[in-house]
Amino acid sequence: MTGLVGAFFALSLTTAAPSPMSFGALEVSTGAAQGAARRSLSLEEVLASVVERHPLMVAAARKIDAADGAAMSARGHFDLKWRTGAYLRPLGYYINGRLDTQVAQATPFWGTRLIAGYSLGRGTFPDYYGERATLSAGEIRAGLVVPLWRDGPIDKGRAGIQQADIYRDITLLDRDKETIKLIKETTTHYWEWVAAGLRRGVAEEQLELASARDVQVRTRAERGEIPPVEAIDNRRALLKRQATAVKARQELEQAAISLRLFVRDREGVPVDVSESMLPESLPLGERSLTDEVEALVQAALDRRPELRSILLKRSQAEIDRRLAKNQRAPAIDVGAMVLRDFGRGPEYLAPTELQVSLVVEIPIQAREARGKIRKAEAEAAGLSAEADLLRDTIAVEVERAMVAVIGAHERAEVAGEAVSVARELASAERRRFDLGATTLLFVNLREQQVADAALEEIAARLAYQKALAELGATTAAALATLEAADPSPTP
Repeated sequence: MTGLVGAFFALSLTTAAPSPMSFGALEVSTGAAQGAARRSLSLEEVLASVVERHPLMVAAARKIDAADGAAMSARGHFDLKWRTGAYLRPLGYYINGRLDTQVAQATPFWGTRLIAGYSLGRGTFPDYYGERATLSAGEIRAGLVVPLWRDGPIDKGRAGIQQADIYRDITLLDRDKETIKLIKETTTHYWEWVAAGLRRGVAEEQLELASARDVQVRTRAERGEIPPVEAIDNRRALLKRQATAVKARQELEQAAISLRLFVRDREGVPVDVSESMLPESLPLGERSLTDEVEALVQAALDRRPELRSILLKRSQAEIDRRLAKNQRAPAIDVGAMVLRDFGRGPEYLAPTELQVSLVVEIPIQAREARGKIRKAEAEAAGLSAEADLLRDTIAVEVERAMVAVIGAHERAEVAGEAVSVARELASAERRRFDLGATTLLFVNLREQQVADAALEEIAARLAYQKALAELGATTAAALATLEAADPSPTP
């Protein structure tokens, strides 16, 4: 199924058997260099520039870096912790000094905490602090604490790590969402630029026909072969076509300026696109994939980052719910500690000791935990509703995009046939005018029909490419080109 979507999206980049568009007696070429080697700017090059160097993609990569930092910070919960304290009482009834150092390691294994330490107590201690006295070489100890209920299945540290990992996945999906948006926008601007070049070609062809005929018409009018009004009418048509050509040139320049935002050099600086870089034609695919709507809908549901992001956020809410539910339970911690003194001193300090502990803490009201449970459950339910709506919306978007693709494809085919018919009629009308069997008015009308049909074909082909771009965005097929080489940073 993924291959199906990727193949369909590839259709918008390299359509099979593109047919050049030719109008009237001249074949329209959007490039200024004729007969010389010319290199057109391909859509693949523009898309590669966008994905690698566009500022929005750079910003998305930095957000991923920030998410990596948050994930590293969350794992700090399991960092080894060392605590040391020195205490001295030089005045008073009991004069003593004490050194105590301890390392503690939290583990992800049912919240178990490992503890090891060393103590050295010198001087006199009251009976109720007798445990602070040690032999001359001090006391070492090692033990563990196991939570039986609260903080056992889950605790704030493990929940924080899970949340941070999910957040990083969400930032990756945000990058994918931005990629899809940029690819669609870039593709649209690219084909609008190509279409503007073709429209200028149509305008220049019309202007060239009127210019070439102007000398002929004025000469025939001077000889009295045609009425002088014919020369005036051709002059009118020439001026109108000059204005149309100027307008077409301005539209092409504006389209090139818009495309410049998406064509960037290695430093990310926008690059000017010249007319010589225009492709020869606006391609039209040979197939419309009318029987693959269900497969495309399913592929979109599997790949769309918006849906996957909602599901991940729902997983975050579920983690919050589990943590809050666990925090509402009593804390029952069982501990065991082995202690051993070394050196000289009272004999009662010499034996190895085993210390076992049981600590119970019961939350009476637990309003904080109950409130968090309620909040998490409400958020999860809301996200589930959003996911259901998004699934329905995605299906509608894919079907609408397919209808647009099919309709634009059919419209372009019809428009192409209309261009051929109009071209034949214009050529025949020009021959009749040369024989004196018709007037210049009808010649201009026939040539205008050629221009109108040509512009309609350009518009239909442009609509087809835009529909393909929309379909590529709705199915997230654009991401298939990135899966082979994921540019995301490694944590």
